[in-house]
Amino acid sequence: MKSHIKNGDKVVIISASFSEWITPWADKQGVEKVISSKMEIKNGKITGEILHNCYGEIKVDDLLKYYPKVKENYTIAYGDSKGDLPLLNFVDEGYFRKF
Repeated sequence: MKSHIKNGDKVVIISASFSEWITPWADKQGVEKVISSKMEIKNGKITGEILHNCYGEIKVDDLLKYYPKVKENYTIAYGDSKGDLPLLNFVDEGYFRKF
């Protein structure tokens, strides 16, 4: 990720993890955007309800929602779970690694 950022590539994290914890980390790394799952928060407290689950095919849908012309560019994605497979199959170059 750091080498892509250093090369001036547009780096977007698409994750089933919740944005409330991944976005602050990603911002410090220089990531352009985080597309992720979202929790319901009422009165400053997490309710336990999931408002949006960014998993599987939804990752592709969400990417297209924010970047509708993404296929006009060469795309690379990295993943490590079965929820990443639709996205890895969608991009031009997908890498799967189980950590």
